[in-house]
Amino acid sequence: SLIFSPKVKHNYLVSNTNILSFILKVAGFSIVKNAVSYGFPIVEAIRSVLPLCDTFYLMLGDSSDDTEAFIKTHFSTDPVKLYSSVWAVRKGTNGKHVIAEETDKAFQKIPEDYDWAFYLQADECIHEKDYDTIRKAMKDYQDDPKVDGLLFHYYHFFGNYYHLATTSTWYPHEIRVIKNNKKFYSYPDGQGFRKNNNKKLNVKLIDAHIYHYGWAREIEKLRKKRAYQHTLHFSDDLDTTNYEYDRIYHNLKPFTETHPAIMSERIARENDTSFFYDKKNAMTPFKYRLKAFCKKWFGLDIGVYKNYQIV
Repeated sequence: SLIFSPKVKHNYLVSNTNILSFILKVAGFSIVKNAVSYGFPIVEAIRSVLPLCDTFYLMLGDSSDDTEAFIKTHFSTDPVKLYSSVWAVRKGTNGKHVIAEETDKAFQKIPEDYDWAFYLQADECIHEKDYDTIRKAMKDYQDDPKVDGLLFHYYHFFGNYYHLATTSTWYPHEIRVIKNNKKFYSYPDGQGFRKNNNKKLNVKLIDAHIYHYGWAREIEKLRKKRAYQHTLHFSDDLDTTNYEYDRIYHNLKPFTETHPAIMSERIARENDTSFFYDKKNAMTPFKYRLKAFCKKWFGLDIGVYKNYQIV
């Protein structure tokens, strides 16, 4: 169990398996829009990280569905604080920056007396088995001026909840915990963070994972999401009427471990057995196979996006 004291400046977090008593105050934050229409597991995302946070700040975009009412049925009181925002979507090459802008709005809501800020996107969750590792890292690096944040490993689910996408097009790590420094900002479209004049954050890689479910949702909701996301990046519209999961280029691997407990009900409800991946018929392009070879045998991450500096 966790012991929290929201009314005082700091909290003492105590774990049954690894007792840690230390002064620490943590806020979670995220953004969401059209969660109902696009099938975002935002409720699960927030609940997965709440055991690590005193308060969670959620920026609600101007949705065209019942997202606000849906969220309020689950989080009507503290520790989740809700704020409304109108997304300034600009079609074309700058449209993607609306995600970063909204993320920054949520981050700026966090009061100065918090030590760490834990960011989760609306389709990401934390596994309870990693709680102690994350707590310990926050304790260890709280007063280390060389460390700006914590870097996580990633599981990218694709097609359903039992396959992982593993090619270099899928980022293997990203920053999800940062110190509450208002000179930090989201970059470039909510994926990671930078500081000052476009400088990468100094981070510690920890042995914990982000479970990314963005490509594991029901196909109809994925089609709607892809069409909308396209408008954030490009000036034209995308016809996703006949879209199906691309099973060829992602070198999928079976996922045989456990999911966060908070996801069990959704996974049981959305268990899609129609997705079939036959590795024998997968034709991964040569460049991806070459990158995988270099990684396996020489430890070289060729062409992997790194929006951080590991220290």
